[in-house]
Amino acid sequence: KNVQTVSNNLKNSGTLILSPLSSKDHISINNHNLVQQIPTDSQMALEMLQYIKANYKGQKLVLISDDNSKSGVDYTSMINEIKSIDTLQNMELIKPTKGYIKLDVFKKSIDSEKENWILLLGDNELFVKDVIHNLGVLPEENNITLFAFKKGKNYDNIDNNYLNRVNFHFPTSNYFNDKLDSSKAFNSNYRNTYNTNPSKYSMMGFDMTYDILIRLATSNDIVQQGISQRLLTKFNYIENTSNSILNNGIYIVKYEDLELKKLN
Repeated sequence: KNVQTVSNNLKNSGTLILSPLSSKDHISINNHNLVQQIPTDSQMALEMLQYIKANYKGQKLVLISDDNSKSGVDYTSMINEIKSIDTLQNMELIKPTKGYIKLDVFKKSIDSEKENWILLLGDNELFVKDVIHNLGVLPEENNITLFAFKKGKNYDNIDNNYLNRVNFHFPTSNYFNDKLDSSKAFNSNYRNTYNTNPSKYSMMGFDMTYDILIRLATSNDIVQQGISQRLLTKFNYIENTSNSILNNGIYIVKYEDLELKKLN
């Protein structure tokens, strides 16, 4: 709402407007000077789908879909997109009954002889916890990789051991490697200045400001300058269908040995 108001007032001024926090699609705001710096949920889901399609090599595919999801992602289109791939015609589809999937259903769907890719479409908290818990308690000899198309706050209270057990993959707009020299230097400078460690939003604010200034120092056209990666944010600006600009910089990450590993 605030972005719309600012855009209306500055639409003809040529002033660049940065929207740094919202992942809701700004498509309704027609302003070529508007820059959405957080990728939308739909962008995240599409990036995850492209990663799956690019890396699929005959794994057993199980698609788990929650019809009661309130996500901004069009899961019906996602399912159709997955089914349209020739090599995935034999994919198994599971949906909850009365909001729940019995453990036996998971056991019957898992192929003990090959790698199993589980595609999770849905973000209802109880649904997500139920799926991950049931997959997490399956025997270790079952080779399982779980892909989510959106990782919201509903995952925050899930035991990382379960996420690690199912090789959890998900898309994100933020990835921080604290082992890099640049990361260590930023943290040290921040602590010396403010006597505390930087929050995620401190680093995001730095990334967004620094990146946009570097681009503007080169050209007023920020779209044609390619991909950049800062402290924890990736930037790849593209034109939205509403004539505005949005960031399509998305990481695919996975849990490995109880740590997050960047895959792209």
